[in-house]
Formats: sequence, structure tokens, C-alpha cells
Amino acid sequence: MNIQSFQYQHFISRFAVLGAENAKRGTLVLLHGLYENLHFWDGFAEKLAVSYRVVVMDLPGHNPDSPLPAGTNCTIRDMADSVMTLLTLCGIDKAVIAGHSMGGAVAMQCLKHYPKQIAGLCLFHATPFADAPEAKVNREKVIATIQSGGKSEAVEGLLGRMFAKEIYTAKPAIVEHLQSILVQVPESGMIAGHCAMRDREDTSAVLQEIPVPTLFILGKSDAIIPVEAMLPVCTMPQKSLVCLLSGVGHVGMLEAPKECEIALKALMEMCRC
Repeated sequence: MNIQSFQYQHFISRFAVLGAENAKRGTLVLLHGLYENLHFWDGFAEKLAVSYRVVVMDLPGHNPDSPLPAGTNCTIRDMADSVMTLLTLCGIDKAVIAGHSMGGAVAMQCLKHYPKQIAGLCLFHATPFADAPEAKVNREKVIATIQSGGKSEAVEGLLGRMFAKEIYTAKPAIVEHLQSILVQVPESGMIAGHCAMRDREDTSAVLQEIPVPTLFILGKSDAIIPVEAMLPVCTMPQKSLVCLLSGVGHVGMLEAPKECEIALKALMEMCRC
């Protein structure tokens, strides 16, 4: 993977373009979630790049080589603007955006503000809804923990909720792999990410107007985004694909990579951007 850097405002992020020779078959942008970075997609992106051009990047605040100054504000819209800035720099006019968790919120902002450049959407264990009041309170607690030196505690708290219980115990290698990525995020990026998610807007109305194909990848054992809350959302777009995974929590790309790869390829073939 040839990793490069680019700057949007005062945010410096890394990115990589894989499978550039497959650009005519379509471009897929993979956006990671909270505490993650572009290496979250290692292995998974390479498989998709056999068929399509694939772009991975660090969202603002998540580049371990360039921490944000303490107290730096970064909204979900800022993150979306950084994504579209990168696509412009790469000469990419149109792409399918797939966002994992927080990356899904960013993808929704891309769709809302740059609709002509979005050929398709995937909410990968992600929701268009804003934080509920209790979720905001929990984020404030986590922010306080990080500020008081509890980075490891915050990482472990998230890690423990990301896998289905049976996978967490049966496949320690993938749990350790994800942990090795989550611990890389700078404290300032963790806090900025939580603040951005806490303050994000509800974008569900955008889904009701979306003309492009939309894929929902859901885990039946997702403790972060319960499948029951998302099933009604899947009927909002005009064209929906749903990948409902049994025995999978919040990271299907690690827990059931083949099934997620097949689902994304089906979306790409519908879009053909």
C-alpha cells in the first residue's frame, strides 16, 4: 500500500489509492470509524481493489503521525469536506462511499452536501440518526476519562463492544489486530471524534430522498447499533440492499469479511460509477 499525505485546513491525513487500474469499473471510498485509521481496512481493501479502484484515508484527528492540537474542533461536516477534498486532489469525480460507524455519519454528510459526486452509499454498521440524550451523556463520560489519562480504558471500553461475544472469545487474533489499530489514535483525535459524534445532526431525511443505490450492512449481534433500530431505516431509500449478518457484531469486515466483500461488490455493480 503506497501511503501518502494531504492537508485539509489544519488537518493532515494519510491516504492510499489501491487498484487504480480498475478505475473504469468504479471507485469505492472506505471511511473508518471512531479510534480507527486507514489501516483498519488492511486486507479487506486489497480484496476489493482486485475489481475496483479503492481509496482509504485517515479521517481528521485519527492520523497517529499528526495529532491535533488539544482543544481543536472537528465536526462531521469537516470530516466530509476532507473526504471530498481528497477526491478532488485525486481527480475522482464520482465515487461510492462506504462508511463504518462514525464513517457512516461522514458518508451521510458527503451525500447531503455533495450529492452529484456520490454514486452509491453504504452504511457499514452505521446509522443516520443523531445521538440520543443518554448517548451524549456517555460520550461526556468517555471524554472525561480520556482527559484524565484514561486512553487505555476508553479503547478497551469500545473494543469490548465491537465483536459478537462468540467471536471475541473464539478469534483472539482479530481482536488483538483491531486493538493494535485503536491504540494508535491520539487522545486529541479521540476527544474530537466523540465531540463530532455527540454534536452530529440527524440525516435520516436525506435517505428518503436519495436516488442512488444504498447498502446497509448490519450485524445481528451489534451492541453499538442494534439491528432492530436499523431495519425500518432500510426501507427509506428508493434502492436498498441489506446484508444482515448472524453472529456478527459491529465489525463485519473482520468478523465476516467474505460476506461483506460480496455485499459491497453487489453495490458497486449496481452503481457502476
